[in-house]
Amino acid sequence: MSIVYLILIVIVLKFFRIFNGKSKRIKFPNIWLIPILFIIMIVEDYVKVLNFSLKEILIISIFSIIGLGVGIIRGGTLKYSNDEAKGEVYYNESYLSLGVYVFLIVIKCFFRYAEGDISSFISIWILVFGCASMIGRSIWLTYKYFQISSVVQ
Repeated sequence: MSIVYLILIVIVLKFFRIFNGKSKRIKFPNIWLIPILFIIMIVEDYVKVLNFSLKEILIISIFSIIGLGVGIIRGGTLKYSNDEAKGEVYYNESYLSLGVYVFLIVIKCFFRYAEGDISSFISIWILVFGCASMIGRSIWLTYKYFQISSVVQ
């Protein structure tokens, strides 16, 4: 079973959670699950084609930094709440955040079947952007968790 199918299953489960309007408890290491799966997917698909020029590495680095910033902004737009009795922190996921996951997977699958070196390179920087975005979101969730949980205690 490919890692893409596993990620699609997780996305469908997230969609049902959003649809029901449920808050999700921030717990470790679960907030790092999707970014780690995306990193594994990138390594699994592209470890054989890591012959990048300096210009390509620079472009990938720029998109990684932009993606990290977008992820931090996405994490900042989530709604947070806490349960003071249990000392737990919750957040509500958004359709926009889930849409980014779906968009990245669709674009990746499209470029997987396209021809040429440029399609492979574009697929890689789109995935790097998305993965960095998810890492930024997880960083923000981690920050909010420690910020809110320290206030509760």
